[in-house]
Amino acid sequence: MKSLTLAGLVLSTPLVLLAQSIATPAFEVASVKPHPFPPGTFGFGPQGYTNPIRIAGNRVTLSQNTLTGLVMNAYNVKDYQISGMPEWARGRNQLYDIEAKTEGEAAATMEIVRPMLQTLLADRFQLKLHRETKELPVYNLVVGKQGSKLKESVGPRPPLPVTYARPPLVRLNLLDRPIEFIVSIIASNADRPVLDKTGLTGRYDFLLEFTASNPDLVPRDSPDSDRSIFAAVQEQLGLRLVPVKEPTEVLVIDHADRPTAN
Repeated sequence: MKSLTLAGLVLSTPLVLLAQSIATPAFEVASVKPHPFPPGTFGFGPQGYTNPIRIAGNRVTLSQNTLTGLVMNAYNVKDYQISGMPEWARGRNQLYDIEAKTEGEAAATMEIVRPMLQTLLADRFQLKLHRETKELPVYNLVVGKQGSKLKESVGPRPPLPVTYARPPLVRLNLLDRPIEFIVSIIASNADRPVLDKTGLTGRYDFLLEFTASNPDLVPRDSPDSDRSIFAAVQEQLGLRLVPVKEPTEVLVIDHADRPTAN
């Protein structure tokens, strides 16, 4: 048996290999497949919102995620904390489904699954990244002085119609959504990332009407100026956007490919 001498200690090669395997958590089996779209359809959803990891026992599922969404899940970050992602990985028509199984029969946890998902992305997407800390301009979303106007949901129900007023105005009538979904809608129509500082943890029904463009691009004398996302959030939801700068950890994507075959 070969041995390795280090600082006066003798380590056998099998022990070194064992330490390496422990340091790289991985799923026992995993499949990565492009999400199939029927002809004439495409993915849609607010930028920055991703379908979450689902864990049932030792089985793990992620459905309809872009590579950006998969990285958000694997590293527990928001979309604005990811820099350098190739354009193909951000498009809503490039979605992937992952089905995986952890070793053994014990129920998996998010703490176990996330490092395994990181390994899977490195293996199948050849993902390489590094971390940086940057001070970013953001908006803190807080509850207004008069309190939140969000209505507590009574549970899942059939969706209400989403109707659009004359462009660029949008009307959203949504049921049973978490605050994270609301934040993603606001962030996709604001000029900087939005951080949830509301402390709200429930699920909510809400109606939101706003100008679906950067509010800074709407002239102040325009009849639509009072329909900016800022005004809508405050008047219709009872929330407020506060501009601040925050030191934020950012994942910088150095390399990514479309996934290899299973």
